Amino acid sequence: MNQSSPAQSGKVIPSGSRLECFCPHCASSLVEGEHLRLEMLNGRGERGTLLLSPFLNVFDSSSTLQEGKGEEAQDLFCPHCRASLKDMARRCEACGSAAARFHAEIDDERIDFFICLRKDCHWHGISEKARSRLILEAEGFHDPVNSRQLIRSGTRLHCACPHCQQEISKGDDLTVAIRTVGGHDGVLTLSPHLNNFRAECSIETESREELATMSCPLCGHELVSDERHCELCGARAARFEVRTSRGNVSFYICLRRQCHWHGLDDEARARLELE
Repeated sequence: MNQSSPAQSGKVIPSGSRLECFCPHCASSLVEGEHLRLEMLNGRGERGTLLLSPFLNVFDSSSTLQEGKGEEAQDLFCPHCRASLKDMARRCEACGSAAARFHAEIDDERIDFFICLRKDCHWHGISEKARSRLILEAEGFHDPVNSRQLIRSGTRLHCACPHCQQEISKGDDLTVAIRTVGGHDGVLTLSPHLNNFRAECSIETESREELATMSCPLCGHELVSDERHCELCGARAARFEVRTSRGNVSFYICLRRQCHWHGLDDEARARLELE
């Protein structure tokens, strides 16, 4: 999601922030678990369900309807009161398509939040009143001086297993199954926030010990990469899938306890930078 012409000063709402969203008509919550749920009327007059991510600048979406690339929906509706969310006074500032409006709660205040009705257009906006004091962080987390986009320290990373694709970061915890070189099984809980190195383990491990394995707690597949090693200590690395505004990227962490190295795959490094 990218908002054009933001305010020059004000509180920045960082990428990855979870937005609690509500119908502007009946005030019912539009967020169910990890999805923003809406009803949609497509250009062919078919009605179905649209699921969006409630996390700022995370563009995951799915629909019960077949949509062509760049297709503009006729309307979006509240799934509770069935009222139209299409805003007749607002157009997308990126492509000129129609826009839908709902409420997003920020600092205990509900503000108008707009999204484009054209598939794959990531424009969004907030009301002029809200723009005077709030800035939605730009798509890609942050624009540094160079051509790569910066993922800033503290950003919550949405981490998924590269095998089953299920998210293994819940709230403030990233949980994985581990096995030590001595054959002891346990659970390791890490912080999903970039450069926050909190780690809690259910079993005792030696300082600087390299773990034998690290696995997905949901499907049991190993996360250890055969292709990547820690660039600081040479230990093996585990791989996760991290969702960004530019798609999923491979993210690696060192298997040695108390080594804080992490990195991206070569393709992601060409366009993304970790602070």
